[in-house]
Amino acid sequence: MNITKTIPYYWWVIGLSTLAMIGDGLVGQGIPVLYPFIRDDLQLTRAQVGLIYSAVMATSMITVVIGGWLSDSWGAKRILVITLFYTVFPILGFGLINTLWMAVIIGFLIGVGVGPFYPATSKQIIDWVPRKTLALGMSIKQTGPPIAGAIAAITLPSLALSFGWRTSTLFIAGCMLSLSIITYLLYRDNKNMTKARAKISIKDLKAIVQNRDILVLTIWAFTFVGLQVIVLSYLILYLIEALNYSEGVSGSYLSMTLLTSVIARVLWGAASDYVFKGRRKITLGIIGLIAAMGFFGISFLNEETSGILTGIVFIIIGSTAMSWPGIFTAYMTEISGPERSGIVIGITNPIVRLGVVIMPPLFGHFVDITNSYNTGWIIAGIIAISSTLFMLLLVREPQNI
Repeated sequence: MNITKTIPYYWWVIGLSTLAMIGDGLVGQGIPVLYPFIRDDLQLTRAQVGLIYSAVMATSMITVVIGGWLSDSWGAKRILVITLFYTVFPILGFGLINTLWMAVIIGFLIGVGVGPFYPATSKQIIDWVPRKTLALGMSIKQTGPPIAGAIAAITLPSLALSFGWRTSTLFIAGCMLSLSIITYLLYRDNKNMTKARAKISIKDLKAIVQNRDILVLTIWAFTFVGLQVIVLSYLILYLIEALNYSEGVSGSYLSMTLLTSVIARVLWGAASDYVFKGRRKITLGIIGLIAAMGFFGISFLNEETSGILTGIVFIIIGSTAMSWPGIFTAYMTEISGPERSGIVIGITNPIVRLGVVIMPPLFGHFVDITNSYNTGWIIAGIIAISSTLFMLLLVREPQNI
């Protein structure tokens, strides 16, 4: 492409990986946006609603490992094209569910496809983006999910109200098909990068387990990805049920939260690279502590709280609790090395994703039995501040590359 002579190809790679992550976000965040409609249609409890997304995450915890391994061995392009195309079909199947168990089974099938997205797109960035711009590149790539969430929050409720929530799944499936074609036509693997050997040895696994930085950061990410999905899964329900907002206004608040995250992810990535000179720990520490304050702030909202103050609280949440993945991923790749980064991300990611499987249903169950969202948000704040202090005390700053 002649245009790449003026714009380095790695910027195109960042754009393409961001598009792939938008596909990931349309699946992972589009379904929770439809929860109010699915819940009414299938007569589900809050805990049962959370179980649907947990099913998606359950199988993705397996395929994320396979996707990371194969991204190192085969290259990211093949993995992304296959998984983007495959995911079209279970998404179409999700529009046909009529029981909770059908939703769970289809959720398992969806998880098979979305699991490899994260390690494969991370491999794209690692293979092409210069090390001095790594956190910025990763953070831009990680704007894909909140962009997708904002798109979903704006479009899917309107589609569901006009045509039914089942028809809304056609929009998601069409986007996935388009992204698979775009990736196939425009992305190429970096042939200069050394591919890892196909076999994962016991020595590899042992080295990962014994690396304190990887373990501590994985625990921190476990808690924060759970908190992130709690926001995605329950923010709209909270605004509707506790603050008596309409579905449209609630969707707008979620959209604002996610759009804030898009901007914040880029700014945090730039700050980590250029302001903090690659010091990832201090960046994540600041993010985590401010996020805790945001969760405490939600617990004080009520029906009489002004829209401006409510918006400020969710801007804080969006710019912190929803904006950390790029810095986290940059850290993991720096301490694992580019040739094994996909495998390390793939192996540690199932532990991280356990936060998604465990925390949202527990949050929903807690709200069911206490009939109080506010106490749930306070507990979320306590979890955020505790895990962040744990990380600050034990993790070491990565070596500059």
